[in-house]
Amino acid sequence: MIRHSFFSKLFLGNLVLVGVIVGIAGVVSYQRLNATYLSENEAHQERTVRIARQYFEHRWGAIGGKLKEIDTECKELLVGSEMRLTVIAADGRVLGDSEANAADMENHKTPDRPEVLDALVGREGRHVRDSETLGVRFRYLGQPIYHDGKVVGVARVAMPVRTIAHGQGLIRASLLWAAVAAVAVAVMLAAFVVAMVIAVIAIVYIVKQLTSALEEAVKIRRSD
Repeated sequence: MIRHSFFSKLFLGNLVLVGVIVGIAGVVSYQRLNATYLSENEAHQERTVRIARQYFEHRWGAIGGKLKEIDTECKELLVGSEMRLTVIAADGRVLGDSEANAADMENHKTPDRPEVLDALVGREGRHVRDSETLGVRFRYLGQPIYHDGKVVGVARVAMPVRTIAHGQGLIRASLLWAAVAAVAVAVMLAAFVVAMVIAVIAIVYIVKQLTSALEEAVKIRRSD
């Protein structure tokens, strides 16, 4: 009974210790991976809006202000992407959009679009809100488009918040499965350790019994 209690405590103690270590490692790993993911995700959005801004700055002399051309190029630039590209004129008119018909969209020079207002005065603008056009929550990032030294429009790229949340969910799921696998390995190792201890005790017990029997046989032989 005492040995059974000892082995149970040894097994559970190792299991709890491994569980605590795995739990701490999981939390730390999630925080670091999540921070890295968010940073890379934002950097990807920044690269995309910068490329779009540079593209339209280069093309502005040929297509500047032409709604049909700009709208077509917006749809071609981000085809197959979850991000959304919008080009807005200095007066707020939407000249192009990768997902909606630019001609049907309302003027974007409004107080509830601070990323557009910031970009129109030469600053990078950021904001998170629901899209009035698509009804989806986006993280918006806008940069000013320059031509002949002045701001002539805004290149804005929107990232769906659900895409960001989906990536975070994948990180959590991956770490969860890794933790389950680690605990399973820990259980097997703990069981192996307990089995080895039992085997050693059994061997020691058998050796003692054999030694005692041998000593007894020697005594009997000498007495004869």
